[in-house]
Amino acid sequence: MTPATFAPARIQDPALRPLMKKLTVVEEPEFSRRYPGEACTRVEVTTADGRRVAAETSHPKGHYRNPLTDGEVEWKFRGLASSALGPQGCDRVLAEVASLDRASTLDALLESLVISRG
Repeated sequence: MTPATFAPARIQDPALRPLMKKLTVVEEPEFSRRYPGEACTRVEVTTADGRRVAAETSHPKGHYRNPLTDGEVEWKFRGLASSALGPQGCDRVLAEVASLDRASTLDALLESLVISRG
């Protein structure tokens, strides 16, 4: 999911209405009980021929017990920040983050986050 997922045009897309009508969200009390130690999710799909397929996880990708790799974090950052910072701006921020352990202040990181308009 990205911010575009929640854009008004996307949410109001009439092509999505039939799919949205097929979705049901139900609280699973056992999952709620296990939170916040686990962030359980189960997805069940009934196919057109009536088969039921399910998948479940207690630690989705990004949970501290199932963390993103460095590459996945970078991909996510670029996907969320590139529209504001541009590819080179993202490069600058990522370079500053990579060198944080050697930085005496956060000045360079904060400066890399400033969007240049000129």
